[in-house]
Amino acid sequence: MSSRRIAVFLLGFWLGCTVFMGWVATHNLGSVDPILKQSDRQLQREIKDIGYDRVKALLRFEAAELNRHYFYYWEWMQILLAIIALVVLLDATSGNKFTMLVMVGMLLVIVVQHFLVEPAVVELGRGLDFAPPDQMVDERRAFRTFHAYYSGIELIKIVLIGVISMRMLMHGSSGKRRRRTGGKLDVVDHTDHGEVDR
Repeated sequence: MSSRRIAVFLLGFWLGCTVFMGWVATHNLGSVDPILKQSDRQLQREIKDIGYDRVKALLRFEAAELNRHYFYYWEWMQILLAIIALVVLLDATSGNKFTMLVMVGMLLVIVVQHFLVEPAVVELGRGLDFAPPDQMVDERRAFRTFHAYYSGIELIKIVLIGVISMRMLMHGSSGKRRRRTGGKLDVVDHTDHGEVDR
């Protein structure tokens, strides 16, 4: 398998996992209310004995802890993916400067996310898990800010993966763009459009 195909596979896998992790996080937190509303009699008796609000807080805490666990290890996996992708893309694109700069930028973004943003989200989130909605207003505002940073970084990663993927699909190695002429696939060198490899 060529390095270019490996690179495209890695990027597709990375993008798919990023979208999937977003779905998992949303699903975990969104599943609390449906669980509490189930008609199972035993469940409803337990909820009544413990108290609806306490059970809801505990279930939301569990969902949040699962998300924190998943994202912590997913970030480490992304750092590994970025390093592998850098090596593969170095060969697949013959060291194309634009692609290399984008991948290095992506690696830096993930490092910032993992070591600066994620710890703040976790610390603030755990402090708010059992706090009443009308308390710790400043902490809630800070949590929303860091959560927005985290979400923004996720969006940036999706865009950068998309940019590299489109370049890989539109260009061959060494920054040469593929074009179809007369039913044949030609490769045109970007630096000199007069040079055509057939």
